[in-house]
Amino acid sequence: PTDSLQAYGQSNNIYKRLIIGEFGINNTYSPQDRTTFYDAVRTMVDTDPRCMGALAWSGYDVGPSKDMQWGLFDPQRQLRTDISQPFSTFPVQLLT
Repeated sequence: PTDSLQAYGQSNNIYKRLIIGEFGINNTYSPQDRTTFYDAVRTMVDTDPRCMGALAWSGYDVGPSKDMQWGLFDPQRQLRTDISQPFSTFPVQLLT
């Protein structure tokens, strides 16, 4: 991710558009850290005119341990409460 941000900021890339693909933060982080992370991605989508959108990592977990729990939904298929509010505020943009 750091390399991508550095490349995005270079002068020869100022006219390139960006879609943040497959972002997420696993459950080894605190609920506050997870919320902050989603808020930061949403802020970039909202404020950077070159950013065309973001795609959340997955709708489900890839495994049972916390380091494999990236999904928007918990095992009971409920939207995870720590990320539900920031995720629900992401803008919808149609690419043209």
